[in-house]
Amino acid sequence: MALKTVEKRKKVLHTTDNQNRKRRRAETPAGSTSRKSVPPGESPADRSGEMTDSSSRFFVSPDREEEIRPTEPVRESGKSKGKDTGGKILHTAARKGFDAMTENVEGGEEVRESEQILAAMGSVGKKIYRHQKQKKMKMEKYARVVVGSTSGRSQDSGGSPIGQSVKSEISPTDSKKAGRRSKTRHLREKQYHHGKRRYGHYRRRRKHDEDDTDEEPTPIGIRERLIHAFRVRDAKEDSAGTLGSVTKGTKGLKRLIKIILFLIKKLITLLLLPIFIILGILILLIALIVGVLLLIIYCSPLSIFFPLPDTGTEDIRTVLSSYYQEFNAKISSYEANGDSVTYQNSKDGVVTVNFKDTLMVYLTLYADGAPGFIMDDQGRANLKKVFDEMNYIDEGRNERQIKVGDSLGKVFVTAYCPCRECSGRYGHSTASGARAKPNHTIAVDAYDPIVPMGTKVVIEGKVYTVEDTGDLHKYGNEFDIFYEHHSELDSWGRKKVEVFLADKDGKINNPDTTDDNGTDRGEPDDDNSGSNKGNSDGKTVTVRSQGITVHNLTWEDYIAAHPELHDDQKKMLQMLMEEQTSYYGGGGDIGVNVVQLGMTKLGCHYSQDRRFDEGYYDCSSFALRLYAEFGLELPGTAAEQGRFCVEHGMVLNFEDLRPGDLIFYSYETNGRYRNISHVAIYAGDGNMIHAANPRRGVVMDPIRTSSVVFYGRPYMG
Repeated sequence: MALKTVEKRKKVLHTTDNQNRKRRRAETPAGSTSRKSVPPGESPADRSGEMTDSSSRFFVSPDREEEIRPTEPVRESGKSKGKDTGGKILHTAARKGFDAMTENVEGGEEVRESEQILAAMGSVGKKIYRHQKQKKMKMEKYARVVVGSTSGRSQDSGGSPIGQSVKSEISPTDSKKAGRRSKTRHLREKQYHHGKRRYGHYRRRRKHDEDDTDEEPTPIGIRERLIHAFRVRDAKEDSAGTLGSVTKGTKGLKRLIKIILFLIKKLITLLLLPIFIILGILILLIALIVGVLLLIIYCSPLSIFFPLPDTGTEDIRTVLSSYYQEFNAKISSYEANGDSVTYQNSKDGVVTVNFKDTLMVYLTLYADGAPGFIMDDQGRANLKKVFDEMNYIDEGRNERQIKVGDSLGKVFVTAYCPCRECSGRYGHSTASGARAKPNHTIAVDAYDPIVPMGTKVVIEGKVYTVEDTGDLHKYGNEFDIFYEHHSELDSWGRKKVEVFLADKDGKINNPDTTDDNGTDRGEPDDDNSGSNKGNSDGKTVTVRSQGITVHNLTWEDYIAAHPELHDDQKKMLQMLMEEQTSYYGGGGDIGVNVVQLGMTKLGCHYSQDRRFDEGYYDCSSFALRLYAEFGLELPGTAAEQGRFCVEHGMVLNFEDLRPGDLIFYSYETNGRYRNISHVAIYAGDGNMIHAANPRRGVVMDPIRTSSVVFYGRPYMG
């Protein structure tokens, strides 16, 4: 409850006991009882308690002083005691009623508090007034004594009878008392000035605080300070939480901003904290699920479809490529020794590469519940075991199906004539009943012929028909060419040449027999060179040969050879092999970049003499110069580029072709590596770009699968 005061009017205290006594003394007639006399039946204590009523302690304004000034109780002899007792009873009853009212009325506690404050302020004011009054009386008494002593001294000096009379009235005891009073006065003045300085400092500090807070000046006096303190407290309580109290002054505005920011922060925290907690829980759950899935995936054959983590060991594909390099180097050594090399699996005359088959068989067997891609000592040993089961070499007789127009490989060929030394008693007679003719008849081994009787073959550009037999394997030969005269045999002797299977009309893809000058002659100058000309029926011939057989098992061959595999492993292996993903690693976009650069060269000239001049290419320099632009150095001829791919395990199947891969062709017997005579670059979408021949230059053609030796990727591994 706010305490209301009238600040602009001068406040005064109620009359004190001394004032009441003076007033009674003035009103009492002469000869009446003295102020210290006590009426009969009334004790001094009763008289002293007359002014103890709380109403004598209130502050009032001067214009209402007479209205609320307590009335002097009527004191009559023999009745005062009873009257006083009645007054106490009334006072007690009023106090009880006041307490009951404040307890039951809303805001009563504030009324009671205000009453106690006023009572306390009245008591303090009365004490202050009494102290000031006593001090004033002492000062007046001291002044009288000092003035009297001074007058005496003046009389002594001047001989005034007045001074003499005053001096005569002052006794020695009073003189001593005056000295003590003088000393006391000095001390009090000192204390007074000290208190005044402290009070001035207090006023200045108070004013400084008022200026800072932009509040109205606070009263200085004790009563005013009490009133101001309670008034400010009540004002703050009444206006607590209001915008006006908060924004009062510059500091208040800053405080308001801080409060608003604090509330916003709390609001955001309360709103977003549950969201953050839920998101955190979801993230943890997702991370846990993803972690479990990755653990399952990387401990299964499916790990090969994902980026493999760094395990501190070599990549599984790199290790497998190194095994193929060793294996292919061994096959090349057989070919260099003149042995006939035959592969168990081929397609369209191109050797089937079982890199993917070997990799998937290993993962199916050794990556079930364990990370099989880790190539530690145990992992390398397991991979080598699977590789040896799917890639091995046999020496002996073998059979294979050769399509008409394809090469039978390099075989040993000798010559014979109708003389008795060569043919005995048979002369021109043949095993087929036809008469032997030069440049037409050819013989095969009678007990294990390389091709059936009547087969037409092409040897060094000439068509021969198998019409005769002989004991050829005894001498390590496959064919024997008929000559009319024995003297012609020396010109042939014994040669290892490549033999092609011709159709019934004796036609094949005629190779370009131009002299070899150390460069690639490109494809034959025939627009139909990539087709099986004269082989419209797609006839094949069973070819038997003595030599080296390379067993390159597919995943189906492995399942057939290992019946102990259970159904789940077979299904997993089949699913892995159906994925259209390349497993040969490396390269990034280098192949795509090579094709994009090669497309800008379409229309350039074909020339072997100027193969390194701008605007001129042959087939091998076209591939070499394009890859060199991206930091990859290739050998200088198509045959050596093919050897490079084989010896580094970079051979792949048609199904795994990607832009930039190389396609190696053989159109002639040139004595080079696998008779490779031409190379093209796969451009994607079933097309290839290459430097075809002098007539066509650099062109783009549909890919041709005929006469392909193999496919290679020179940047993998």
